[in-house]
Amino acid sequence: MTCGGAIILKNWVLTAAHCTAAKPKASSWTAYVGMSALSLKDKSPAQKREVMTIVQSPLYDDITFDYDVSLMRLKGDLVFTDYVQPICIPPPSQVFPAGMACYVSGWGELDDTGTSPHPDVLQHAQIDIISNDTCSSPDWLHNMVTDRMLCAGKINGKRDACQGDSGGPLSCYVADQGVWMLAGSVSWGIGCGQPKLPGVYARMTFFSNWIWTSIGDNDPSFNYAGR
Repeated sequence: MTCGGAIILKNWVLTAAHCTAAKPKASSWTAYVGMSALSLKDKSPAQKREVMTIVQSPLYDDITFDYDVSLMRLKGDLVFTDYVQPICIPPPSQVFPAGMACYVSGWGELDDTGTSPHPDVLQHAQIDIISNDTCSSPDWLHNMVTDRMLCAGKINGKRDACQGDSGGPLSCYVADQGVWMLAGSVSWGIGCGQPKLPGVYARMTFFSNWIWTSIGDNDPSFNYAGR
C-alpha cells in the first residue's frame, strides 16, 4: 500500500496509524519527498529515504480509527530545499476555527467509484475546517467523531481527500505567526466529497505532546529545545 505523510523534522515523517498497522515493518516502507509527480520520484529534486523505525500510537483503534497517528524515523536526514520543507506541529493550545481555509494534498483517487486511476501529478484542494459540533451532529457523522479527530471539507461536498491520501497533510496557514501548520493527517471518511460527510483527520493539537515525546524516546539526536 501507499500513503501520504508530512515532514516534521529532517529525519521524521508523520503518517496515519492505519497505514503502518497494515504494513508494520519499517523495512517495507520508503519515503519519497520533493516531487510534484510520482513519475519523477527517482529524479532531482526528489529525495528518497528508507524508514528506520515506526512509532505507532499505542491507542490506535482499527475499528473506529481513533488515535490514527504514526511516526516514521528515516535512515539519513533529508536535505531541506525549495521543494523539501518541514511543516510545523501546532501546540496543544492552537485553535483552527470553523471556516478556516486549509489545504489537503495527495495522490489519492479522484473519486470514490473505485475505478479511477491514481493521478501522476500531486493534487491539492482548498477545504474548510468544520467544527466537531457540526460534524458529529445526527445528520452528519453523528457519534463517529471523537476529540482526537478533526473534520474538514465543504458543506455541499465536492472537495475532499479520498482513498490513497491516507496520512497526508491538512495544512493551514496561520497568518499571525506567518507559518504553515499541520492541523490534521488524513484518516477516514464515508465516500469522498459527499454532502455532510466531510473528511476526518487526526487532530494534531491533541497529538503534539505525544509526537515530541515519542521522537525524544526514539531518537538520541533529537533536541526538544524550542519546540
